[in-house]
Amino acid sequence: MTGVLGVLHALAVLRFAEVGQVVRRAEEPRQDVLAHLGLAAEEGWAEQLVLGDERGWCLTPAGRSVLQGALAAELDALPEQDPDLRAQVLDMEDALRPCDATVSSALGRWRLGRLGAAPPVAPAEVLQELSGPGALLEAFEHWCREVGITRLLGYRARFGAALGRAAVDPAWIADDDRDSCEQVWRELVEDLCLTAGVPGPRPPSEGTAFEP
Repeated sequence: MTGVLGVLHALAVLRFAEVGQVVRRAEEPRQDVLAHLGLAAEEGWAEQLVLGDERGWCLTPAGRSVLQGALAAELDALPEQDPDLRAQVLDMEDALRPCDATVSSALGRWRLGRLGAAPPVAPAEVLQELSGPGALLEAFEHWCREVGITRLLGYRARFGAALGRAAVDPAWIADDDRDSCEQVWRELVEDLCLTAGVPGPRPPSEGTAFEP
């Protein structure tokens, strides 16, 4: 997925991102991404916000609707031998929800422990909880290859890499400045929700529109 749609997709999975993050996720030249963001803003599909000390972009409800329409068309373009593909996507999204609850719980306790708002959690304990849901990604990636949804490939490798790095440096569990376990998992869940056409994590709502 490239062009304006590629940028909308990047904003959807990142939820709130500065231009450099969108460039890396969309894998397009910075000048092209800036042009696509400008067009998306004109169409009401994306908006620039200030959240605290950060300025970034996020998808609007209208932009999400446009993106989901494009993803639905993407499914329709896949081989006809998969007549139940939409049902399969919903089944996979449904199967992932319990794992998402496990990951969210583990990461929530980890963050609260680091902030001193709850008893600290040992990194090994968090990684043990994350390894179970991580194993589901093997089946998930196999399914993606079978049905031809290549856009969803790669999450398994990224999550596994983050888990391996977190075993040495706990910052890879949830720090925001890297492709951490939390970052990869959050993108996966949002991407699958978009593909399934179901509500996913809400974009940032507490911020002010940025006026250049």
